[in-house]
Amino acid sequence: MYGLVRPDSFARRLHPSQDFQDISDRYQKWAPSTLSSEARVDEEQEREMVLEMEMERQVELPPKGNAVIPCVHDDVRNLVKTGVFKSRSTAFDALLQPLPGDSDLSFEADSWDGHELFSTRDFSITVEPVRHGNTNDYIRPVNWIVSTTGPGRRVFVVLSPHEVNELLPFIRRSTKVHLHQYAPRVTQEMKSFEDLAFHCIPPLGSSWTKLDIGVITRLNLWAGQLYIEDKAAYMHLCNFLGLYSQKPTEDDNLQPDGFIKPEHRRSSALSTCTFEQSQVPYLRRLFALRRKGMGYFPTHMGKILRGRLLENDDFC
Repeated sequence: MYGLVRPDSFARRLHPSQDFQDISDRYQKWAPSTLSSEARVDEEQEREMVLEMEMERQVELPPKGNAVIPCVHDDVRNLVKTGVFKSRSTAFDALLQPLPGDSDLSFEADSWDGHELFSTRDFSITVEPVRHGNTNDYIRPVNWIVSTTGPGRRVFVVLSPHEVNELLPFIRRSTKVHLHQYAPRVTQEMKSFEDLAFHCIPPLGSSWTKLDIGVITRLNLWAGQLYIEDKAAYMHLCNFLGLYSQKPTEDDNLQPDGFIKPEHRRSSALSTCTFEQSQVPYLRRLFALRRKGMGYFPTHMGKILRGRLLENDDFC
């Protein structure tokens, strides 16, 4: 039991790793060259394949057209010098017009025409008629408006940039008209120019009175304004277009776009609406042309034209 132990057996018992034959056997067993092909595949690092959709954007340009040579009609010059508006002149058109090439859209001219908003022919016609397609893509933005200051009803005429450049010296000296700068409100933080009181030429006098809300509504719609000033302007817009402006009840008979037909209008406020058919499809097309492909659904007009109501928080 307590006998002497041979040194070589003692070393092997304390250090079994010194048995090189055992190490060699293990290496031969697990050497990479002896692994099967399936084992090598399993040990390869897996790659996560992400499916990517490749999109190629194709820009559809409007049809080419020849620009109309700009000119200033004599009746437009006479309007600036004398303040006399010739309603039967071929130099003027009603501001709100049906869109060329979109005859399928309902447009009730008599209900849109308030006999106050006009445009010059030079403003309305930008390119010559094209054989294939229409000229809607060349619609001008509304930026320059001339108003008369004479007795009776006021008239507002939208001018082209060329006409403003040509007539500006006469407008500066005129006592019969005012030139107003205007731009539609396309962001909620943007200043509103709908009162037509911003940087007028010549400056507005004490006789200037606030515009009728009906004029403001039609001007903003044609220009493509996206945000409404306040709740009162929103209510007037809905009543003008025959759209519901309050949460409907089960007895209300509404069209999918929110239009209320004349036979179903019970509110006295809707009596001001003279439209027989919904003008929402026409406005959707008009605003799409004004935005030129840019989205506007989150805006006030985007919600209204999709049949959604505006709450008080929308005007904050």
